[in-house]
Amino acid sequence: MYPLINIGPWISIYTFGLCMIIAWGVFFTLLHYFSIRRGISKHIFSSIIDFTLSIFFFGRIFYIFSDWRTEKFIFMDLFETGDIFGFLKQFFITDNYSLSFAGGVIGFLIIFFWKTRQNKKDRLKYWDSVVPAFLIAASIGYIGTLLWGQIYGIVMNTFFSITYTNPDSIVPFQNPTFPLPIIYSILTLLIAFFLYRIDRKISIPEGFLGYMWMGLFAGVLFLGEFMNGASDLFSSRIYLNITQIIALGLISYVIIWLLKMMKS
Repeated sequence: MYPLINIGPWISIYTFGLCMIIAWGVFFTLLHYFSIRRGISKHIFSSIIDFTLSIFFFGRIFYIFSDWRTEKFIFMDLFETGDIFGFLKQFFITDNYSLSFAGGVIGFLIIFFWKTRQNKKDRLKYWDSVVPAFLIAASIGYIGTLLWGQIYGIVMNTFFSITYTNPDSIVPFQNPTFPLPIIYSILTLLIAFFLYRIDRKISIPEGFLGYMWMGLFAGVLFLGEFMNGASDLFSSRIYLNITQIIALGLISYVIIWLLKMMKS
């Protein structure tokens, strides 16, 4: 990963990892702040270990499946040798901590729905806290992926294109590419700011703002991924990649709940 921040001859800090840690810290700090502000004094985010482990686990699983052509070998080695400890080492202790964005979202939602299963009415309040916190944290994470080149766009030579000239770049051919991470980062902040201003000026039913945030962001993801340029296990067969499939699921979820809120 690159670029690096070198502190003396012994300490090197990967900017990608640093951005991910900052995004993680911002996300859960804002979840705590927004939940208290929404009137949930004893919220489900007081303990974040289960959320963190689920996000990491499903992020890794979904990454392996989406990049199955090159990542399938850790499972093949497990089935052929039965070396469970070797498999766990490759899965958890690796020099390639690539995570699937869609998998991380799924991991978070599994724990979220489980913890709110006995009080589903609070989910409306939580959505108004979860989605803006996520959007702000995501904007930081996208900057990290830009620095690493993990998320990039189609080859496009325009005045705002980005060229990765580092010889260790994971971006193939080092051609000018569409700056998809920058677009995502800017749009997530704009969505969060725009709907936050609406929330301050207009009285909106609980949950409505969260669903609007979620639907807009899912729409941005679905359209933006057509400019990704990368191919995964799904896009090579059905034209849509795994992130777009998750985005369609979120859009459907939002539409269903908004219709229910309008009827009630």
